[in-house]
Amino acid sequence: MRIACSSTSLIPSETANSIQVVMACNGLTQAGQTVKLWIPGEGSVDFSAIQSQYGIPDKPFEIVRLKSVPALRRLDFSFQAVSEAERWQADGLYTWTIQAAVMAALRGKRTAFEVHDLPTGSFGRRWFALYVKSPAPKKFLFITSALRD
Repeated sequence: MRIACSSTSLIPSETANSIQVVMACNGLTQAGQTVKLWIPGEGSVDFSAIQSQYGIPDKPFEIVRLKSVPALRRLDFSFQAVSEAERWQADGLYTWTIQAAVMAALRGKRTAFEVHDLPTGSFGRRWFALYVKSPAPKKFLFITSALRD
């Protein structure tokens, strides 16, 4: 299965969210999936440096940076990541970004959205409601049972 992953985390980094994203992609790869991760930024990614920093085994996955405009609040990045996943012919999108989850679901793509917090603000609640109501196959991956409840 080809799984496209999309995250706005800075990679490489020592932040918890970047470590979690790399480990999730590594876990999918170790489970036999073909994984490609899109993150914001410019330039190429040295996967051997990623392996060394995060201590992951020799089963690589591709990491692609997409240039985005911070003032657009990553909307352009989410659109690009979903479009690239479609071009790559991904079987599904695994994301930590609600905007990417919504954009993929509205295109009828299978998605998995990892939820780390309840949506806040009027836009956050609207994005979440759009995702919930979309008819596309979707999964919510809550990081705690309290959040799920």
